[in-house]
Amino acid sequence: MIDVIIPAFNAHETIEKTLLSILIQSYKDKVCVYIVDDKSDNDYSKIVNKFKDYLNIKLLRLKTNKGPAEARNYGLKHSKNDYIIFIDSDDVFYNHYSIEILYKNIIKNNYDLIVSSFIEEINKQKYITHENTKIWNHGKIYKREFLTKHNITFLNISTNEDLYFNFLIFMLEPRVKYINELTYVWKNNPSSITRKNNHEYNYTAIKSYNKCICETVYALEKRNAKKENIANVSFFGLLQIYYTYLSYSKQNNKPVINEIYKYTKQNIDIYYKYQKYLKNENKNHIISEELQKYVNSNLSTYFLPDKTFQEFIKEVEQYEE
Repeated sequence: MIDVIIPAFNAHETIEKTLLSILIQSYKDKVCVYIVDDKSDNDYSKIVNKFKDYLNIKLLRLKTNKGPAEARNYGLKHSKNDYIIFIDSDDVFYNHYSIEILYKNIIKNNYDLIVSSFIEEINKQKYITHENTKIWNHGKIYKREFLTKHNITFLNISTNEDLYFNFLIFMLEPRVKYINELTYVWKNNPSSITRKNNHEYNYTAIKSYNKCICETVYALEKRNAKKENIANVSFFGLLQIYYTYLSYSKQNNKPVINEIYKYTKQNIDIYYKYQKYLKNENKNHIISEELQKYVNSNLSTYFLPDKTFQEFIKEVEQYEE
């Protein structure tokens, strides 16, 4: 059996489409759906009642609003089946066979994790295909036994909580299989936490992203992960922060740049600590993948960087508030 966990905060306008995409699944009879109500303004009882005769569906309620990370953790704690899929309350599965595809692949050869591709839909006009990405929960199925063995849960931060969760998993070297099939549609929701107030989010995301990378490293250290893997996480995190800096540098957004310098200092210390374990082939692979994504995302406004990666690191080191 498969647990499908849906964190939900004021998602009454979108969650029915999410549930309908589960209802039409070829493997719906193998699924137990958990809606985790993150202290929404109104409950979901009426919606659950619509589906209860057709789906194995349960409603869990948090007493206070804790964010998507804690909502997913609550769902993990109060569910019990061998395999877990996360879907957001404004997203849908790609087609009738999404769950079947994920499930059949994970039970084959006893994998711990299956990673499929997914589509990002932007304003119902633009569609981007993400192939086998490690960062998001989208298009993945997890074996509960692996999560329990390594005590893996979501980090309670306002953003990037799925990055921590997945990096922790990947760096602990699960039995993983990548498949080419599309299984998930990520709806680019303008009212989500990452978009409803872009100015406020700039600061929140920078702080939480840096914390996420630091906490991932600390968690890997506690679990005696390979130093090479910790070095990979540290380098990837700094590279992402560097590209974020370049974007705001182009905008000459000095307040955000100061926030980047302020919150990145701790990551610089970690980077130097593990730099000697970073293998050239791993470094080059990370650079190749991330640079391509960065350039592709800025094709219409491509610009020459004002600082190299190493110059950026030096400036962060020397920054004083």
